[in-house]
Amino acid sequence: MPQRPETNARDRIVFLLKTRGPQTATQLSKELGITSIAVRQHLQILQEQGLVSHTVQKGKVGRPAHLWDLAPASARYFPDRHADLVSVLIEAIEDIYGRDGVKRVIERWAEKECARLREQTNFNGMDLAQKVCSLVESRQRQGYMAEAVERPDGTLALIENHCPVDAAAHCSEDLCDCELELFSRILAPHGRVERDEHIGRGDRRCVYIITPVPRES
Repeated sequence: MPQRPETNARDRIVFLLKTRGPQTATQLSKELGITSIAVRQHLQILQEQGLVSHTVQKGKVGRPAHLWDLAPASARYFPDRHADLVSVLIEAIEDIYGRDGVKRVIERWAEKECARLREQTNFNGMDLAQKVCSLVESRQRQGYMAEAVERPDGTLALIENHCPVDAAAHCSEDLCDCELELFSRILAPHGRVERDEHIGRGDRRCVYIITPVPRES
């Protein structure tokens, strides 16, 4: 059964707030191609459902701006990949084998994931930008709502707007460290990877800055 237009618009608002961060009703109306009044009506319904909230920003000139953002309850809109089960397994491994055992298991997972990505994609014949795009496509399929952005300084930003294993990552920071290591392995030797934003430390998203490394002549 097709979605009603108003339901689809609210889904798109939630998606935009997730991928673009806090927005005003005017900004959302431009993205959606509908009036600000219609957007405010949708936001009111989403607020009543506990999915969004807003803050008031006072500017130097004009009326205060209402900045809308997602509320914690909005997490149900996005994939979780059975994170609770993974969390229990990590805790069980730590109970039996200790912290070092958890780290070894996660490192082994990173090795297998790296091998899987290399097997599925011919990274050897790609330049850095192509590698990043292929990596983004893989992360999208896994539910990370990933995207790549080329920055003015020539670096690339690999952005993950959602973490489908967030609950498991809170159980072991080694999982996030291995993600950084995974990207570094895949993009080496043409790119150096650094984490700039991190959901685990309270940021809205995870952002990895990729700096091109000149090839030796």
